[in-house]
Amino acid sequence: MEGIKNKNESNNELHNAIIEGNAEKVIQCLKSQTIDINRIIGKDSYLDVAIKSQNLEVIKLLLQANAVVPASLIPSFDDANKEIIKLLLAHTVDIEKTDSNGMTYLHLAVKNNFPDIVELLLSKGSNIYAKTVLKLTAMHIACQEKNITMILLNRHMNLFPVKNGEKETALHFAVNFEDLSIVKLLVQEGACINASNKFGLTALHLAILKKKLDIVQYLIKSGADVNFATNDKRVPLHMAAECGSVEMVKILLENGAIVNKKTEFGITPLHTAVFTRRKEIVELLVDAKANVNAVGNRDETPLNIAVAHECEDIVNILISHGAIVNHGDKKDMLLHMAAFNKSINLVKLLLEHNADVSVVYMNDRTALHMAAERKCPEIVEMLLMKGADVDAKTDDGFTALHISVEYNDLETCKVLLQNKANIDLEDKKGRTPLCFAAERGYVKILQQILSFKPDLQKNKLALYCAVKDNHKSHKTIILELIAHGYSMDLLKLWPEIYIDIFMLNAVRNGHTGIVEYLLKHGYNANKPLQTQAVEDINYGSLLHLAVRKRQLQNAQLLIKFGSDINIVDKSGQKPIFYAVENNCFQMTKLLLDNKAVLDDSCELLFMAARENNFRLIREILKYYKNVNIQDEFGTTALHFAAWHGNEETVQLLFENGAKCATVDQSRQVSFNSELYTKIQVIYGEEAMEEFKKNVLTTPLHIAARKNCSDIAEAILESGLSVNCRDGCGRTPLHVATLFNNIGPIHLFMEFNADLYAKDNDGYTCIDYACNNNQFIGNMHMDKVFPFVNKLIPIINTIDNCTTASELLMKYLAVAHLRNEKSCEKPSSCSKKLEDLYDNCVSEIALLNSTKIINSITLGDVLIRSIDTVTSYLKNAEFVKAFECVMDVETFPLYGIILKKKMRRAKERRLLLDEAQIYFTDILCLLEPPANRIMDFLNTRDLACIKQAYESFYSQLGYRKCKES
Repeated sequence: MEGIKNKNESNNELHNAIIEGNAEKVIQCLKSQTIDINRIIGKDSYLDVAIKSQNLEVIKLLLQANAVVPASLIPSFDDANKEIIKLLLAHTVDIEKTDSNGMTYLHLAVKNNFPDIVELLLSKGSNIYAKTVLKLTAMHIACQEKNITMILLNRHMNLFPVKNGEKETALHFAVNFEDLSIVKLLVQEGACINASNKFGLTALHLAILKKKLDIVQYLIKSGADVNFATNDKRVPLHMAAECGSVEMVKILLENGAIVNKKTEFGITPLHTAVFTRRKEIVELLVDAKANVNAVGNRDETPLNIAVAHECEDIVNILISHGAIVNHGDKKDMLLHMAAFNKSINLVKLLLEHNADVSVVYMNDRTALHMAAERKCPEIVEMLLMKGADVDAKTDDGFTALHISVEYNDLETCKVLLQNKANIDLEDKKGRTPLCFAAERGYVKILQQILSFKPDLQKNKLALYCAVKDNHKSHKTIILELIAHGYSMDLLKLWPEIYIDIFMLNAVRNGHTGIVEYLLKHGYNANKPLQTQAVEDINYGSLLHLAVRKRQLQNAQLLIKFGSDINIVDKSGQKPIFYAVENNCFQMTKLLLDNKAVLDDSCELLFMAARENNFRLIREILKYYKNVNIQDEFGTTALHFAAWHGNEETVQLLFENGAKCATVDQSRQVSFNSELYTKIQVIYGEEAMEEFKKNVLTTPLHIAARKNCSDIAEAILESGLSVNCRDGCGRTPLHVATLFNNIGPIHLFMEFNADLYAKDNDGYTCIDYACNNNQFIGNMHMDKVFPFVNKLIPIINTIDNCTTASELLMKYLAVAHLRNEKSCEKPSSCSKKLEDLYDNCVSEIALLNSTKIINSITLGDVLIRSIDTVTSYLKNAEFVKAFECVMDVETFPLYGIILKKKMRRAKERRLLLDEAQIYFTDILCLLEPPANRIMDFLNTRDLACIKQAYESFYSQLGYRKCKES
């Protein structure tokens, strides 16, 4: 135990001595045989502590005592630690340890410019070829940092051209750094001056690319190979020409550069100089005997490149030095290129040197074709003056005139025509230039060609081409052709399929005169169209086509000449279907007037109703009596009219016998059994509920939702119950409440709507009003499937229904006045609505105590029906008395309702009085039976009687007779 104690004391003494930096005490401790020199105290060894204390003398003592130096102990490389690092590296074993960037101690020493440490590491055998993550050796880093360590590295290299992953030598790096001093130092140290990288580039290549003239001069002077070829066979002269350095080109030529060296693509330095448009370099090269007719692998000569780049001055230089203009092969495309570029001066220059104007290139095109395509009449004229064949054809049979017409170039056409171009030549499809002009609608060019009197027999398809497309000028084109002698008799020369296509295009594009001509000359209006004619378009018949394209006059002609008006196409549709689908009234009327048969399906009537086209619906109803036809969801035309809010259409449908049937429960059961299961599986239960709300509905519900009070009133007067239900058991009052539509709510309450009617979920309209946000929030319209759009688009939700809530509270209090069942205020309503209800009850009590005349009170006017209030108006004193006691300020809650009800009663009273005149004056009925009849008539019926009454007097002049 005592020995262990002495050992611990000795170790502690050494530790303290190291911290204190007391070298003498350290020496004394080290003499003790009980010291463990590599002992770890905490996390640090004695050497760790000495390094942290930066005590060089103590570190030396520990190392002499054989302290182990792990690589992890080497501190960061900086000037403060330089001597310590040197001392530690002299004793460490693992000198090749790398950091996260792959840098060894040698890399770090070079980077920090520690020559003595570099020398130490090299003497210990450090790998001079070791590479960092970026594939850099110590030599490359030395070049980057431009420090003296590169000399030490160079002297210890067994093979100087050290290469990294890109095969770049230190000399390459020096050139890239554009530092002549380093380049000189490396060359003096024996660097391989012609070493190449992976692309075959030497230091000389790089110096030229960097445009460093001083480095280029030094490298050449030091023996760089001026004709060293890269992997793609480029020599320094190529690069000098590419860079545009006249001085470098001169130096290279003066030092033996071969002027006609070719790359692997057959490109010479002259090609490169022309391509980069370096006129001075071109002159230098041609003066140095460069081959001006050298041919690249793609048959390009320097002259080809010069012409393509529109370098007129270089073209002059090349030609003056013997460049060949006519090679007799593919290289003879000089005129083509000049014409394509619209280079008038170049074309002139080439023609002056006898360029061959008859040379053909791709697709047998001559330079004349190219000039016509590029719309350059000046070049066209120059080529023609040099003997170009004006009627030369391409492989498609196009002449220059065909091309100029195709590109709508009037000026070029004039030049060609004036030079006797053959206007009757056909291309491989039998089309002449006149056909081109007619087909594309180029009136001025067509007139120009016609002025040269083409052979109409050879241009027999011109009219066919004129009708082919529906361009704006087609009528003018046709008139021009006819005015210049084009007879319809030429059609006899056409193949039958051409005539069919001609007729098809004439019908489609509205060429009425041509349609009439063909029909008059025996064309069968019911002829089945050949597949080639219709081009896979399923029009069925010419009449189908005319209807679908809205060509009314052509449809009239086809019907006149016996076209079957009820023929069906492959889709099973008659022409009348497409007329209605296009919402085209005139076309529909034409077909119906000519005995088009309407099917028993609801499709046509529904299409017209969906488009909200009153005239179209009225025309269809003249021939279609089943106005109440329904689709598989129970939808009628009246549903669509209500949705569009078109009162005129609603009245029209009622006049034609429309009935507002309720949602048929048996239909729902049938529908459930057939489709509900499939729909629920595909779209889910929530979407199914929306379907029932919006498809299984009545026109009255739709009017309530669309806030159309007039339409709702017309529907109610037609006999539909105000308490009818939709697919979810909702009444119209539920829907009006949901959408806060005050007008329909007033109307429904006047027609005695049931405030306590419950939907399928057990909710009343009061619940809807008090909890509107909940019901709106449950409307998952994003999941409603596509065919709901047949009737109802996606519902636009609202934020609150405060007004509807207040209004319904007023009517709830009225129900209390009538002593109806369950008229207590709802428990779910807010404090504000509870207070409103109490105020309503109080105001109703005041109304009951306010007499108008005799025993009639304002409360009676409030709760009685319109017919009853109308009967009160027989007493003239009643109206005056009502105006005296009725004060909106006194009755703020019900005053407006009372005034509105009185106004409606007055309107009905007026209609009753006028109807009574009709019954007594015209029908000669006594007043009592007349009154009993009128009790059964609604407002709409009375309005019709008034209209008939006024019409009767107007026709007979009864009033004038009476006055006389």
